[in-house]
Amino acid sequence: MAVQPALDKARALTLANLFRHHGRPLRGLDHIGRSSVDAGFFGRMFRSLPPAPHQEKDLAQLGAAMIIVEAEKFHQGNGRTTKDSPITDLEPADENPTIPSGYTYLGQFIDHDISFDPASSLQKTNDPDALEDFRTPRLDLDSLYGAGPDDQPYLYTRASGFTEFLIGRTLQPNLTPSATEPDLPRNSERVALTGDKRNDENKIVTQIHRLFLQLHNKVIHDVPSAPGDKEHFKAAQRQVRYLYQWMILHDFLPKICGQKSLDKVLNQFPKNDPLMPHYHPKSGLAYMPVEFSVAAYRFGHSMVRPSYSLNETVHETTDQKFSRVPIFSTNPDPRANLNGFDFLPAEWKLDWSFFFDGLPRTAPTGFRIPQHSYRIDTQLVEPLIDLPEFSAKFKADPTNPNNIPNLALRNLRRGLALQLPSGQAVAKKLGQIPIPDDVLWASEGDRLKKVLDACPNFKHNAPLWFYILKEAELTKRDGVTDPDGGGHHLGPVGAQIVAEVFVGLLWYDHQSYLHQDRDFKPGTPYTDTPGVFGMTELIRYVTK
Repeated sequence: MAVQPALDKARALTLANLFRHHGRPLRGLDHIGRSSVDAGFFGRMFRSLPPAPHQEKDLAQLGAAMIIVEAEKFHQGNGRTTKDSPITDLEPADENPTIPSGYTYLGQFIDHDISFDPASSLQKTNDPDALEDFRTPRLDLDSLYGAGPDDQPYLYTRASGFTEFLIGRTLQPNLTPSATEPDLPRNSERVALTGDKRNDENKIVTQIHRLFLQLHNKVIHDVPSAPGDKEHFKAAQRQVRYLYQWMILHDFLPKICGQKSLDKVLNQFPKNDPLMPHYHPKSGLAYMPVEFSVAAYRFGHSMVRPSYSLNETVHETTDQKFSRVPIFSTNPDPRANLNGFDFLPAEWKLDWSFFFDGLPRTAPTGFRIPQHSYRIDTQLVEPLIDLPEFSAKFKADPTNPNNIPNLALRNLRRGLALQLPSGQAVAKKLGQIPIPDDVLWASEGDRLKKVLDACPNFKHNAPLWFYILKEAELTKRDGVTDPDGGGHHLGPVGAQIVAEVFVGLLWYDHQSYLHQDRDFKPGTPYTDTPGVFGMTELIRYVTK
């Protein structure tokens, strides 16, 4: 057999595959950053723990129980019965009084920055070590910048020398562009041009993404000019990333993890190095733990409200189920819901005071703003039982497990596919006393106890995601009196995982400010108070 011709043919085929589609290489090969992190893989934090032996039928019962309770709640108001309250009313049993609702979607934006698994499947058991993360496991805003102006110039403006982002315009009812209100740039099919398509999934995260586009475009005029456009772009990009990383450590994580849990990991940084006893990257390369991506960081799904008021004009809906605009629905009308992948109506520009604290208020008296997120607990709102992305597919083929539209069940099945350990096992590993079953499965109307009685396999063996949500449900923020319950932030297990991973992603990225400038603090013109910079300050800076 002629070996050399066969090898030559193999090489030719390999090169053809690498540079298929008009010279475009395989995704990921053309984006090798300067950071010390040169690989992006999923892995495990707790390798010694055995997988929880759950069964599909048990997970189906639990997934249904985690959402169905919302369908039983109705509110009287405005002459009709709805499943949520108008913006003039409080929802004390459901609302988390300590976290404004904008942080739900900031968390989604951050998730899209650090993880993307396009090849995942619920039909097979996955090996996390062989599962590639197509987002760099760094807090570097690659979902915003993409591969940069040289590789993706369509994200940037020609007039700026491709150093500023292209900003689109919202559309009026007659489909003519608005003269003033910004949207993401979109193609002729109304699909957004972004570094990550998921940032067009709903109209709230779309506008979070737009805020960061505007942040870069403003920062580039405030950073000192460097020789050459490319150097100026890099200086602005670095500043934006530092501000973003600071905001995550000092605004987002304290709200989500609680300050005590975060301080334990930060270990008085910058005086000392952070402490991450359970996040151990191989060879110093950051990775994405499945205990984080598939369980702990999915706490945000329980924070989602069923509907939102957007501004003083768009604050209610004619939908008989909802008082405000529903987050999802199967109605194709772009003004019927907050579904993504379509133009943003001009009048739907968010008034950020409806979503974050400390911003100028223009809403009428009686509007209760900012709208708060829902509590971090074991309940998901009803729209998440019928995700539009999967609803039609499920009706066409209900036997395909990838078509399941129930988000709770999708999360539980993903944990099973990736062989996650039980919540109790992880709690013990972290030195915590596991929550007793009589507390873990307690709920209104005994809906969860009925699941435990029907599924004895869950005894002392709860799915990790469910356990972390229940742990949070029992947790109150220090100094906050709330007679209606907890769910203010993650409990000990969830907070430890989330805090270690976020701090670890920054610590093992030698381009982050923790390594490049560990004494960095935001100052003027980004904030009026040096060292105080969060979403409120970002919005003020971008909009002034």
